[in-house]
Amino acid sequence: MPRRRRALYAPNVIVVEPDGARYEGRTKVGALVKQYMSLFDFTGFDITVDSFGSSGNLAWAGGKEIATLADKKSKKSTSETDTYLAVYERQADGKWLMRYLQETPLPKPGTK
Repeated sequence: MPRRRRALYAPNVIVVEPDGARYEGRTKVGALVKQYMSLFDFTGFDITVDSFGSSGNLAWAGGKEIATLADKKSKKSTSETDTYLAVYERQADGKWLMRYLQETPLPKPGTK
């Protein structure tokens, strides 16, 4: 993952994917992002922030995200809608970095 993208994550970041897979640390999260970028072209990414707050050295945001992507091999386009909760932590140098991200798929219409 490019250095500028890695700089968004705290060294001890945790990412929980919609399928429940858990990735801990910049190296593993970086490999995950690199894998996505090698397989898909992201043609759209919309984020809605429904809630935001902060306390001390922590801040959080939650809402909905819609990713539109195309498989690089098949060129098939798809859209995925998830809810998310992101937690940011202020570092010793004053920068805010992502410490935790959890994404949960929205249920399909007509399912519970």
